[in-house]
Amino acid sequence: MSKILAFQVLTLLLASALFITSAVEPDPLEQLIKTDNASLQRKALREIVKDKSRYSKEVAQIIESCYRRKGSYNELSKLLYVAALIKCKEAVPVLEKIWLDQTSFGDDCIYCCPRSLVMTVLGLHGLWKPPKLSDAQRRTAQVEDTLSELERCKNGALEKETKSLIQRGDAYGVLAKQYLSLKDEELLEIVTNSKAAEQQRYEASIELRKRVVDGHLLMDYYWWALNACDDASGECLCDAHESILSAELHNSRRKQ
Repeated sequence: MSKILAFQVLTLLLASALFITSAVEPDPLEQLIKTDNASLQRKALREIVKDKSRYSKEVAQIIESCYRRKGSYNELSKLLYVAALIKCKEAVPVLEKIWLDQTSFGDDCIYCCPRSLVMTVLGLHGLWKPPKLSDAQRRTAQVEDTLSELERCKNGALEKETKSLIQRGDAYGVLAKQYLSLKDEELLEIVTNSKAAEQQRYEASIELRKRVVDGHLLMDYYWWALNACDDASGECLCDAHESILSAELHNSRRKQ
């Protein structure tokens, strides 16, 4: 009898341990969607990238649900970046609908936007081709951006960032000189830090973008896009997108 009781107690302890573990370790995709904490987002992205096939179908389903119920743009944007990162071909049909949508997203693509990026990335990797488009569709910002980016990648490597503020004598010039000696990881911490000054994040974005030579920091570039500085002209986000495309282009050519 005591052995049976001991076994039951052990079973309960194991069940409790499993419950506690599941509570402590939330689903990475759910965590990424719900949190705006940059460190937690990075951790979640790492877990998702480790098992892309597991999350691909789930990402497609959540994007479909979010779009159908007109969920928050912040949530949808995160999902679009994840779809691009893990090359979610299951989501292509709904992603194309979102890409062509001219009424639901306002002027989100007046500068760089995830709707354009995700289709450019999928196109680069041969997972999607632009459908036949009307003139009106071609004139929308996200469609025009995607088509021009795909053409730019097709014609050769993306141009390296050449702008620099080093020669200036103001605070931007001082930062530019300082950031030359920083490692990529240090620059990433600056560009994703919501508490850092905008001029720090802006100059770190310029320096980081100039350094992209391959795809080894690809996940971190997506993390950067999720947390890019919200400057008036969208330049920090565009720097993140340009870095992503350079890394994705490098990876797509390696597979050829």
